[in-house]
Amino acid sequence: MGRFRLDWFTLLVCCAVTGFTSFLAPENVVLPMGLMAAVVLGLIFLFSSTRRMLQGFSQVHEKLAVMVDQLQALLQANPDLIIFKDHSGRWQLANEAAAEELHLNGTEYRGRSTEEFELSSDALRFLKSCAERETEAWSSGQTHRDELVLERYEQSEQIYDVLHTPVYSRHNDHSGTLMIGRNITPLKEIQAELERKNEEVTLLKNKQDGDYFLTTLLIDQFLRHENDSELIDTNILHAPFKRFQFRDKPLALGGDLSLVHSLKLMRNGQPEDFLFVVNADAMGKSMQGAGGALVFGAAIQSSIGRVRQNPTTSPEDWLRDLHVEMERLFLTFNGSMAISAIAALISERTGEMWYFNAEHPFPVLYRNGKASFLQLELNARKIGFESEFPFELSQFQLEVGDVLYFGSDGKDELILQAPGTETRINEDPELFPRLVEETGGDWQALIRKLTSVGERMDDLSLVRIGWRGATAGNREAIRS
Repeated sequence: MGRFRLDWFTLLVCCAVTGFTSFLAPENVVLPMGLMAAVVLGLIFLFSSTRRMLQGFSQVHEKLAVMVDQLQALLQANPDLIIFKDHSGRWQLANEAAAEELHLNGTEYRGRSTEEFELSSDALRFLKSCAERETEAWSSGQTHRDELVLERYEQSEQIYDVLHTPVYSRHNDHSGTLMIGRNITPLKEIQAELERKNEEVTLLKNKQDGDYFLTTLLIDQFLRHENDSELIDTNILHAPFKRFQFRDKPLALGGDLSLVHSLKLMRNGQPEDFLFVVNADAMGKSMQGAGGALVFGAAIQSSIGRVRQNPTTSPEDWLRDLHVEMERLFLTFNGSMAISAIAALISERTGEMWYFNAEHPFPVLYRNGKASFLQLELNARKIGFESEFPFELSQFQLEVGDVLYFGSDGKDELILQAPGTETRINEDPELFPRLVEETGGDWQALIRKLTSVGERMDDLSLVRIGWRGATAGNREAIRS
């Protein structure tokens, strides 16, 4: 059962109506008490309901007024241009931003079309463009979006992102058009500046890639693999870390250098065939390292050219002279350019090897199924740095089936990822010898293993040297 409140006002009104009804009744007509009570109760409910309804209407009106005020404040505070027109194109609403930007302040625009009030020429051109977009929006029945320019006399033009949305009544009749325009001029200026910067960066990148390309061409001239020996097998891997493209051609640039040359040198007064092997790693990344490799490669090639023209020196003397020449050259850079390197001469006939190691990763020997470092102590600094060690050549005798590996530190500096563990940088110096042993000294298997075990962080260069031994006719001379 509904609840109601019987207040004094309602009771007073009901009593008055009841008394008035009794007064109007004929004198000979006596109203029954039940009827009188029903009339009173009915009037009580009627007046109570009516009063509550009026109070509800009043509250709704107040809430609507508050919402209208809030909506008006929101529209006026919005920096976008907001204009609403009815189905006939007559203006109904324009917020302060639109009125100020289109110079409508002081102009009575409500209920009038654009042509009926005076506008500046720039505003008129803008609004005519808007009217064309309104027509397109109504034709398609969808929101139309476009960028329109508002030109200003003696001022910079303003670019607006404008939306025209057709508005329908609840009966799906044409009610009007809502236009919202956002000033995107600052955004356009930023985009233009970014495009200019991007063009500058692209030009610089193209120039840099051109420099990289020319440097790569020069370095390629020194990456020689000229092995004429029938007794010594060699393989070279050259994998620079820096990748780039020049004219859609993928290329790479780095500071590692490997080369192999067959030479004739004097041994016991007789010319003898030797294999010269170098693996080097210039200090610095990309261009700096490549510059060091270029200097080193050019000096090596020059020395090789001279000894080929006049092969009268011994392998020991030639290697010593080569180190002195390289040291003098790189010391002129005052520490700004240095290179680690291992250089070796191997007798094809006897398997004897003379070498120096200028702070390069220790070579690895694979012999009889076991891999180990050929040397365990540092005895020289990088070429280009003053060294506290007196220079001395190292000597080693290869046996039949021996395999040597010279390589840069790129073979050791790997990012490892074990299943179920976090990535880490390899700190195990025994990793590479272990891989050599696991692959049995096989070149292709080692490269696959090295590639799969971790991700490279630096240039990688590797040289494999395998001595297959002397012929039957000179084995006795080798043993003696």
